[in-house]
Amino acid sequence: LGSPGTAAAPLRIAPTEPSETWFSRPSDPRQAAALHNVAEHLNHHLNNALAVVIGNLELLRGRADQTTATIMDDVASQSWWASSVVRRFQKACYRERLPHHQPVCLSEVYDEALMLLGPRLGDRQVRAEGLTGLQVTGIHADLVEVLVALLENAAQATEAGGRITITAEAAGAWVSLVVRDDGEGMSSEVRHQAATLFFTTRGPRAAGLGLSLVDGVVARHGGWWKLDSHPGEGCRVELHLPAWRAVAAPHFPRPWSHG
Repeated sequence: LGSPGTAAAPLRIAPTEPSETWFSRPSDPRQAAALHNVAEHLNHHLNNALAVVIGNLELLRGRADQTTATIMDDVASQSWWASSVVRRFQKACYRERLPHHQPVCLSEVYDEALMLLGPRLGDRQVRAEGLTGLQVTGIHADLVEVLVALLENAAQATEAGGRITITAEAAGAWVSLVVRDDGEGMSSEVRHQAATLFFTTRGPRAAGLGLSLVDGVVARHGGWWKLDSHPGEGCRVELHLPAWRAVAAPHFPRPWSHG
């Protein structure tokens, strides 16, 4: 087992390859519980306040002149962004197992993630393979956020025209979901910190919550994941989630090619 990290750091399991980092449950349940309590309070108090701000801006916007309306739109946009950071922080910290078990169709998760990302993918070439008919046990909205975070990270790491591939495969009681890109890759130092809360290499505007959210949601689903990357060789994120025993209805994900 890896050595304990900070309060925000997940447990790391000794990799089978030098380019791999495996992630599982938090290293200290008490620290995880404390972080969860902080996240709950932030979500309750800050998001309630932000909801009032956003609601009042929407009410007042119709009475404002064009210049004022533009300023109000900027304030609303920043408020939505702040609200999303609080929500992602909460999901990154919350690691208790799911109280409910629902079937989630991976191809539908993929389609919704593409819809939410839209132009943020730029002209990256995204392809999905093997998702049709596969279901996992979990929460649809949370898994959409996981895939959005992984695709957004992949898009940021790749140049124009870069390739991103999503594949899935059932193996007994588990389903593996892999997101791979041909981008810049990570050093071992970055890779080992990648799931730590607020860690980012993207500058002050980035929240540093993408892989922390992935880690928290996967833990809640009773799964585990690993990160495989070398500088200049892209990145591969592999999730293992509990399978749903029912058979999914046919659903065919569409490829994304924009630009």
